[in-house]
Amino acid sequence: MRFLRQLSRHPRAKRVTLVAFAVVSAWALSGVVAASLFVRRQRAPFSEPPPPGFAPLRLRAADGVELGAWYAPATDARASVVLVHGNGSSRTQLEGDARELLSMGLDVLSVTLRAHGDSQGERNNLGLDARLDVIAAVTHLRVHQPQLAVLVYGKSLGAAAALFAAPSQGQQVSGYVLVAPFASLRLAVERRTQRYLPPGVDRIAYAALLFGGIFALPELDEIEPARAATQMVPDTPLLIFAGGADDRAPASDAHRIAATLCRAQVVVVPGADHDELALHTQTVSMQGRVLAFLDEVVPPVPSTRPP
Repeated sequence: MRFLRQLSRHPRAKRVTLVAFAVVSAWALSGVVAASLFVRRQRAPFSEPPPPGFAPLRLRAADGVELGAWYAPATDARASVVLVHGNGSSRTQLEGDARELLSMGLDVLSVTLRAHGDSQGERNNLGLDARLDVIAAVTHLRVHQPQLAVLVYGKSLGAAAALFAAPSQGQQVSGYVLVAPFASLRLAVERRTQRYLPPGVDRIAYAALLFGGIFALPELDEIEPARAATQMVPDTPLLIFAGGADDRAPASDAHRIAATLCRAQVVVVPGADHDELALHTQTVSMQGRVLAFLDEVVPPVPSTRPP
């Protein structure tokens, strides 16, 4: 009260204080709004009809969220693979990768993660809850194709979900291929503000997002895929692709994830940005490494076809 009485005697000081209060309030509100939008579904659910050769499936995660999926069997399959997409994407955008994996002799279960595409869910906490989606897909393959080893192929958000799921999967998954994974959400958000905003403004925006995360994303510090990797079985086979020109999930993140895993390989694709790492386009640098990884993890099965 005394402070307010003093302000009333000094109109200029009162105006400065009110302006400062308004600026700080606007900063805090912008952080809460931006963080809330960050974890919301980006677009309304939309249909994802299966392309030729794929059959539609609906899976249900342990918390009841229903997920859209496609399944396609390979000829003389050597293993099965769960394919999961990046943030803001869906299985529809990964059809090319799905077909490449099929051509490598893998049965493909391509899943749209919660709060994306035709899957249920409105909240996207950047892979933490989506681990349940990966687990549901792995369980489906283990039940319906128990004779085949299961792999997980995840891109960006999908890679994070795969890593969060991995500690509970143990030997249920024979190996992981991760494309452009981020090491921690804090780092990922900081890099994105640096990417899109001028110096100085980026720090203000980053601080606002962290403040907003207290309300919109209280589990922020749990969203650290690199820490989840330390809880995996140490000899789990892991192949990680990082883009040489990726400033959102750079190679340093991949090396941090791989640090405690004795069978982890990091492949840096020269000149590739975050969104350019696609199995069906990076033919030389990615396809050959995936095939070699498959030969190490799940050797080819003899063909049952007549000569």
